[in-house]
Amino acid sequence: PTRALAQQMSERVDHRGRRAQGIWVEGPAALFQRQMDELETGLTLPVEEAPLVCVVDGRLVDPGGLRIALEKACGGQVSGSDPELILRAWQVWGSGCLERLRGDFTAAVWNAQEQSLTLVRDRMGAKPLYTCRREGKIAFASDPRALLGLDWVSRDLAREEVAEFLSFRYTHAPRTLLRDVEEVPAGHLLYVDARGLQERRWWSPAYCGPQTALPVEERVVDRVRGELLRAVDRRLSLSRPTGILLSGGLSSAVITGVATRQAGRDLRTYNLSLLGSETDEAAFAGRVAKVFGTEHQTLRVERDEFVGAIDEVVNCMGQPVPSPAAISEFLLCRYAAAEVDVLLSGLGADEALAGPTAAGLRGRLGHRLGGRFLTRRNAKQAPGLRQMLGGSNVFDQEARRALLRDPELVRPGMRKAMLAPF
Repeated sequence: PTRALAQQMSERVDHRGRRAQGIWVEGPAALFQRQMDELETGLTLPVEEAPLVCVVDGRLVDPGGLRIALEKACGGQVSGSDPELILRAWQVWGSGCLERLRGDFTAAVWNAQEQSLTLVRDRMGAKPLYTCRREGKIAFASDPRALLGLDWVSRDLAREEVAEFLSFRYTHAPRTLLRDVEEVPAGHLLYVDARGLQERRWWSPAYCGPQTALPVEERVVDRVRGELLRAVDRRLSLSRPTGILLSGGLSSAVITGVATRQAGRDLRTYNLSLLGSETDEAAFAGRVAKVFGTEHQTLRVERDEFVGAIDEVVNCMGQPVPSPAAISEFLLCRYAAAEVDVLLSGLGADEALAGPTAAGLRGRLGHRLGGRFLTRRNAKQAPGLRQMLGGSNVFDQEARRALLRDPELVRPGMRKAMLAPF
């Protein structure tokens, strides 16, 4: 690959970072990176220390812990940015360093000595990573538009995956809506060398077996509480202005309670109010903000402004918008960016706590964290599909049949077959 080709791909994703960029080309490999922040003094992109070259999209949430482990292993002081720390960890432990990394990131490491490339996606897949492979070539990027500029990558729609997207609001990795583009699954890595490509899962959640006895409820609450305290503490930035996206849900309320207690200082909270909506949660968010003494702001948005942001959200995501929540989050983040550098959010708690009907545990957890939460609903816990495992079924079989017209594309029974293993 040439430098001109790397520059062309980089320009297609300039929205991913306009403050700094770098290109590295040598022999059969080319890497490029863009960054939203100004580069630290002395740092160049991509980071290089022979024989390794590394690009990282995302951030570590506990770099201090990694530094301590590296200093013990190296016998000296270790410093540097997140990409530099990951590169140093890779030198010491190879791909085994991934178990020591905490954060939301994707990474690519080129080993010039071995002529090998390793692509890594974080545990939960918070950061995207797309690939194309054909006839001994592989290209990868954080955004599929960088790949669509290559003359050997088609723009053809993967028609057979449309039914999956309509039902779930997303396609499951490695599938995408583009025929030539695949997504690296969460917790996976790809290793590429002259012999070909190997894929392996480097992390997976520890599921209990079907016959496992239910644990004591108090122990579960204590463990979830401990994990939540650690997760918030790792993400709080004491040196950069920090805020919280405060919805009307218990998840963001609990995070606000933990964050204000651990930060030891005032935090900013933000809430979006869609004017005319029947589900406006601004009042509940305002009550939570008052309880915890945050500097609270409500962004009031007209319906036309909300709908008008769809194209911009699609452009930022690089794919169709899966949920109206993406638009709300986009508008809030854009508004808050003028005041803070770091935002905490409660999105994803439903998935982590077994679905949106598992409200009982969240209510008890909130009580244990301060006893000042209002549990708005209690719901019977139900297993599997009744707990909306996999998310809501947006277009069911009959709706897909009416919309797609082609019976071959409807894929009846697809959803149950996909979710049954879980």
